[in-house]
Order: sequence, then structure tokens, then C-alpha cells
Amino acid sequence: MSYIIYTSSGTILTTVATGKINTATTSIALIGRDVNNYGRYINQNLVDMLSNFSTNSIPPNNPLQGQLWYDATYGVLKVFDNDTGFTPVNSPTISTSQPIGQVPGEFWYNPTNASLNFLDDTGQYRSLTSFPMYDVSGWQPSLTTIVDQSSNAKNVTLLKSYGDVIGAITTSSFVANTATSTSTFVNAGTSSFAIAAGLTIIGDIKATGNLHVGHTTGTPTNSSTPASWLKVDVGGSNYYLPLYQ
Repeated sequence: MSYIIYTSSGTILTTVATGKINTATTSIALIGRDVNNYGRYINQNLVDMLSNFSTNSIPPNNPLQGQLWYDATYGVLKVFDNDTGFTPVNSPTISTSQPIGQVPGEFWYNPTNASLNFLDDTGQYRSLTSFPMYDVSGWQPSLTTIVDQSSNAKNVTLLKSYGDVIGAITTSSFVANTATSTSTFVNAGTSSFAIAAGLTIIGDIKATGNLHVGHTTGTPTNSSTPASWLKVDVGGSNYYLPLYQ
């Protein structure tokens, strides 16, 4: 005599023939009547369910709606939905470093700087304090890194205006690699965007008040005075403008 197995909603899931073990319908073994050593299958089912199938490096086979799976690779508990598959249970990842394995819309809380961040659909983390829902402008903390042309990771604080990067602050000078130059710093219009140690702005700077700048002394271009010059770096070359009071 076969066993008829129902889902929790009352519909027929499958039947299990006498003396047979069904492993093709669900993630656990469904045991038919008169199976030898059936206790081993029952105990294995209990272990799998107690651990939420965490021993698997991939999602369990034949999951049912509402089934839980602990993804041990990323340390995330996920629930199965017939439409979307296994998706993380809604709780932020708490870590001092950027997590891996998250999907767009998931949250990450960084206790180092008390920031709550979310992963956008471009694979970048955004701070909620820097990116309010309807006004994606402001300074973005150094939550991600910028890779330079020598494949070194650099911490950079980005200035954004409605999603577009228009500036950066960093402690060291470097040139962003081609991929970052043409994506993150697309507004600069170059495949080798140079970032200065300090503040780099993409676009014009307009001052409505006084502009305070440093100067160099001596006679860097000729001996015909003045004593102070304003040094301007244009494309990596230094130019000096005379300063008169």
C-alpha cells in the first residue's frame, strides 16, 4: 500500500510506494511502508532539518515553499519562494568589512562607523545617511575601495550629486584603473582618471567669496620677480603664475 503525502496546504505532493525511498520530490527522504533500516533515513532527515541543510555548499534539491536553508558559505539564512528561489531572511549583515554574497537591496551594518548600508543594483554599497531615498546627493563614506592602475585598493570618499560622482577625497595620489575611470568617474571623460591627495573635483569650482590658496616662493620661471608664485598643475605639468599684492 502506497503512502499519499500532502503539502501543508492540503494538496497531494506525491505518493511513496511500499518498500521504496523517495528522494526526488523533497530535500529529505520520504519513506514508504516496510523499508528496511528506515530509522537511518528518519535520523538523517532530522539532522538535515535541524541544521537547515547547512552542510550543503549549494541549495538543497527539490525545496518546498517556505523551506529554510542556511548558506554556510556566506553565513546567511535563506527562505525558499516558488517565484524567486532562495532569498535571504531580512536581517542586516553586521561586519566591520564589506560582506560578500549579498544581493541588491540587502543591508550591511558597519559597527566601526555606525553606518547602515544597502547594496544597489550596480554592486555598490551606499550609506543610508548619505543617500536618502529621493535625494541621492552628498558625501559617501569610504565603504568601498577604488582600484588604481597597479591593482592597489585605495580608500576614497566620494561626492555625489543625484547619483553622479563629481568629487573625491583621499589621502594619497593615484590614477584609477580603466574600468573605474570609465564607470565610477565617467563624468571626467577619461580612461585614466587622476585623483590628488586631498580634494579632487570633476567640473568647475566657483567661489562667491575669497579663495585662499597656497603659494611657492622664489623665482621658479625667471629672475624678474615677484617673490611669490601660484603653482598650477595642468595635465601633470607645473605652471607658475606671478602673484602681486
